[in-house]
Amino acid sequence: QLLVNAGVVESIESFVAPLTSHFGLPALVIAPVSVYVVSPIAGLIAMSALLQQNLVTEYQAIVALLSGGFLMVPVTRLRSTFPRYISILGLRNGTRVIFITTGLSLVSRGLVLLWVLLFF
Repeated sequence: QLLVNAGVVESIESFVAPLTSHFGLPALVIAPVSVYVVSPIAGLIAMSALLQQNLVTEYQAIVALLSGGFLMVPVTRLRSTFPRYISILGLRNGTRVIFITTGLSLVSRGLVLLWVLLFF
């Protein structure tokens, strides 16, 4: 909300507008999605502030956060799960497990996003 009021989001908008317009989203969803990748709770709070100000619709918020989940999964796997699995299973088996579980997680998120885009 501070970034919106300070005008920072408007200056970033020209860079991210082509990417977000491809999904039918306003460029100001980049800030909450970026925060969501690192901290899901803070990202949800930031998106909630945009919803309360009627800057985004419910549909746009859902699509933006589901899209952000694609970036969140690898970040959280590398940050927390990867070291744990490597220490328990070893380098080769831990890496395999991470690749398999990350792939399945991304496929399931992709299916949910596709369902929302098609039927919502």
